[in-house]
Amino acid sequence: MSKERDARGDGRRLAKRVARANDKLAARLAELRRIEDLQARELTKRPEQSETPEGQAQTPDAPVSPTRASKPRLRALLIINTKSGPNNDSILRVKELVERFAAYGIRADVRVKLRKKYAREDAKKAAKKGYPLVIAAGGDGTIACVAEGLLGTDTVLGIVPLGTYNNVATSLGVPMELEASIALIASGVVRAIDVGLVTATGANRPRIFLEMAAVGLTAAMMPVGQDVKMGRWQSATAALPAALQMTPTRAEVRLDKAKEGKPASTLLIEIANAPRCGPGLITSPDARVDDGLLDVAVYHEHTQAMLAARFVALKTGLISDDAQIEQSRARRVEVRTDNPLAVVADSKVVGRTPARFEVLAGCLLVAAGRGIGLEQKPLQEVVEAAAVAAALPEEEKDEIETTAVALSTPPAPEHKRGPLEMVTDALTPAANKAMDTLEKARDALRPS
Repeated sequence: MSKERDARGDGRRLAKRVARANDKLAARLAELRRIEDLQARELTKRPEQSETPEGQAQTPDAPVSPTRASKPRLRALLIINTKSGPNNDSILRVKELVERFAAYGIRADVRVKLRKKYAREDAKKAAKKGYPLVIAAGGDGTIACVAEGLLGTDTVLGIVPLGTYNNVATSLGVPMELEASIALIASGVVRAIDVGLVTATGANRPRIFLEMAAVGLTAAMMPVGQDVKMGRWQSATAALPAALQMTPTRAEVRLDKAKEGKPASTLLIEIANAPRCGPGLITSPDARVDDGLLDVAVYHEHTQAMLAARFVALKTGLISDDAQIEQSRARRVEVRTDNPLAVVADSKVVGRTPARFEVLAGCLLVAAGRGIGLEQKPLQEVVEAAAVAAALPEEEKDEIETTAVALSTPPAPEHKRGPLEMVTDALTPAANKAMDTLEKARDALRPS
């Protein structure tokens, strides 16, 4: 009982910490969106002629060369998983990553992810030390543990997708190509996204999820899938019968502040934050990571065979509506079952029922493109123009130091910049007129 009370207390403290940051984040995102709107309107106007900073005339379609003053020298922490991807060789790309970020004016200090808790702590320390940007280079697991360390802070999460499925990156519109993902991070296009939080019985602390949490068969099958992925065939074979012998269990699902829960007889309940999860499946196509809600799916009276057929259909894209799947949305979900069922958060089993799931709305700042999981997508013109503008001119690339340094070295004061400054400095307009408009917008947005 004491462990359960401690877990509930940890959950409440985390939720309160994030809630306190939400007002500040909401105000900042309103400023970002207003500036983006101004930027987009100016980008649609093609001045017949504009002057470069040296006073030379340009043709209407020629891009404006970024000026030296418009190029921020950002200090970032790069946390890389040494075993990401199908070939488990991401550690061989560290030098390449550091050099490519330097080409965009970002000095990347490197930390190697040995264990998830170390990556989470490294991210948390970086935010406290004033790093404006922490980059997770790896798969979905690496991204999730780095994100947990940044919840409720002003530090932006950048993603370089090096994993097998890259569900989070796909949902956020982060390109799979290395150069394109780095350009997106450097562009400063930022969004605030939601994170799910689950408090399960038997867990030593609340766990977050960026993709999906689930109760029942998916959680029971998760160890089997992990064993297969790692080549542990004997363990997978031993765990499979118990999962296949599961039968529907009576459950009660209570949404938000409802006085009573809805009854169900089920093998599976899904609580999604993002549309895509698992082995690259779009299980919740309507879920969005920035709508402040969790998408709930209760599979009534589905057998193992029915669920297997549905997942095969999801993989092939031949999915159809199912009247036995009850779907709803909520900010808070409580699940109780007659028999304890396993609970999973993303790819990790975290406890059993009864369990509580809640959304921490807008608690994480991320560099994002036009992903399938975003309700508020940035305009394509802004994303493209910002990515082009973020690249340094050739003569400036050699000025950026590319040596990796330890996290214990604090960032220089001139590099302590927040996400608003990142965006407004990195988004160079397509013409001088656009730059003038942006500067006026920034002045107008500053509190008097």
